Amino acid sequence: MALFVPAKRSTLYARICIPQELRYYFNGRKEIWRSLKTADKDLAQVRAERWKALANGIFLTLKRYGEGMTKADIETLVQRWLCTAPSNFGQVGFWF
Repeated sequence: MALFVPAKRSTLYARICIPQELRYYFNGRKEIWRSLKTADKDLAQVRAERWKALANGIFLTLKRYGEGMTKADIETLVQRWLCTAPSNFGQVGFWF
């Protein structure tokens, strides 16, 4: 996972590479970018690590159970992850 600021933007983004064997579930995408909604590097790092942990959970679920899941279940799982707001990445009593 990498943190970066795209051209003409001011907030940090995280980039996660999708494992080769799971790209089918992501319409062939090799990576996903996500705005972390902050320019603060320390806060961005915390949010990126949380997002990475969520991604790893999704990847593990798809590796173990993807073949037995319906297309609708897979789409719901992936969309919930993709639509999670950066400030809600793994909320466990933090205020940022």
